Amino acid sequence: MEVTEALEASIVVVQLPPSFHYSQSHLASMTDFFKRTSTRTRLAVEFGHSSCYPHFDRVAELLRDNGVIIVTDPLKGQSVH
Repeated sequence: MEVTEALEASIVVVQLPPSFHYSQSHLASMTDFFKRTSTRTRLAVEFGHSSCYPHFDRVAELLRDNGVIIVTDPLKGQSVH
């Protein structure tokens, strides 16, 4: 996060890999990460594994409680032409 402060970035996008599936331990890790993040830099998270979607209410609550933006791809799976 030192780099984001040096660049004076107001938002940082965290793209989670497909291996980051829904689990209580991953939610705990995310909460710990959010607590250690500077309040001057806002986080935005994009999930790469579909296991988070059935638990979206719980995940969204965690992100909202920590002021994190949810990144989604509204065109995912749609043809571009």
